[in-house]
Amino acid sequence: MALFWLLFPLAVVAAPANPVAAAGGVWQRRSWKVLCFVVLPALYLGMFREFAIGRGTIVPPSLVIVGSCMLLCIPFYALHFRRLRRFPLLLPVAWYFLAACISGYHSVSHLHWLRGVLELGLAFCLLLLPYFFLHSRREIELCLKVLVALATATVVFSMAQAVFFAPLRGLLQRLYRLQDLWWIVGWGWRGRLAGNWLHPSYLGSVLNVAAPFALLHYARAEAGRQRALALAYYLILAAGITLTGTRTPLLAFLLSSVVFLLLAPCRRHIWRALSGAVVVAVMLSMFHFRLAPPDVGSKALLPKSFSLAERLEFRNSKNAATLDMRWITQGEALRLFRASPLFGIGLRNYPDRARAADPMAEFSIHDSLVQNLAELGVFGLAAFLLLVICALRADFRPPLSAFPELRPLRTALFCSSAAILLESLLENSLAIWQVLALFWLLRGVALVISRNPAAFLNRPGPALESEYTGRPHPGSQDHLFDPLEIAVR
Repeated sequence: MALFWLLFPLAVVAAPANPVAAAGGVWQRRSWKVLCFVVLPALYLGMFREFAIGRGTIVPPSLVIVGSCMLLCIPFYALHFRRLRRFPLLLPVAWYFLAACISGYHSVSHLHWLRGVLELGLAFCLLLLPYFFLHSRREIELCLKVLVALATATVVFSMAQAVFFAPLRGLLQRLYRLQDLWWIVGWGWRGRLAGNWLHPSYLGSVLNVAAPFALLHYARAEAGRQRALALAYYLILAAGITLTGTRTPLLAFLLSSVVFLLLAPCRRHIWRALSGAVVVAVMLSMFHFRLAPPDVGSKALLPKSFSLAERLEFRNSKNAATLDMRWITQGEALRLFRASPLFGIGLRNYPDRARAADPMAEFSIHDSLVQNLAELGVFGLAAFLLLVICALRADFRPPLSAFPELRPLRTALFCSSAAILLESLLENSLAIWQVLALFWLLRGVALVISRNPAAFLNRPGPALESEYTGRPHPGSQDHLFDPLEIAVR
């Protein structure tokens, strides 16, 4: 019976192959705009209008929207298989996806495993999308501007939702499930911003994806008005991450900004922005917040202080309890790994298996390495590490100094991904499918730039490759820069 479930991912991939021939040209021309104006906004919808299927599997509408768009990509990839074979990460991607599929053999919830496989497939579709459809520097800039605008709007909406919760209660009851609404209220009562992501750390993760690009826009802005606007975006994101009251995203935010400062030029401007972000974080941490109205939630008195210093005080009883819970969950994950060491217990099956053993251990593992080890086994963990290492190498091959004009952009792409990877060692960021999709989309952009950096310099003329042949446009000088030759070098 378990082997029967392994056929589902193959069926989903093969199903939409027929109608693609008629729509291929339209999709080729419009794909990047669909990404920027449909897929990215859908990813930032968070947990709006979630619904349950099967045995309590929660599905957000954003998953349906992004999945529908990616179904248009899969047949296109299949029709251009010869070019797909030259994709530099094809082997580690195929290995990791195979590990996810094989892990279903030991899964106790085939529905949760199937959802995990489909989410991983969507993320890899987004990884491939720049390889096939990214043609110019202008398209990269459009994508990053939309990403920063969406992250900033998320912070503004989260604050408005917290401040105007009472008058907007009727609207919010239509946007969220009742259980989700109480999660938001519970976090708000503790003074922690959750917004439409239900958990403060999820909100911090999606903001950390975009924060380096706000800093990039500030460092490169020439006019005073543009620089002021970019600085405002960056400080709003810093404020949002601080108000989540989550240690790891704030640490990742600061470290990624410092790495950007060290690797990118225009250090004087970056110093100013980073100093402003630190001031914002310190000032916000000194105030007491209750981001929920007084007539809902707990009737207990507010804590003495809600401050960043309190969150960083590890001897605090609440922080100690959090650390103890993580030891419990990770210990249970390692116990399950010993039961199925080679191929794991099944993707997204940890809560189901842990609940049966210890109800206190069913929560997230908060470590991507341990989670991959438990759910995908040694086979899957090795594939995950190889894939991440190969994906990060794209930011430094060719070296940053080889193309100074692209250095700030490539640095920002590295800092964005590094922040999420740092979070994944102490949080469950990559277990959130929206964050996973954004992470691999940006890795795809970085990979395309590294394969042919000369095509993305600010110069007039056609971009990387023609629409259907995969060869440089006639009249372009891009034939002087063979992507395969650059990759070998």
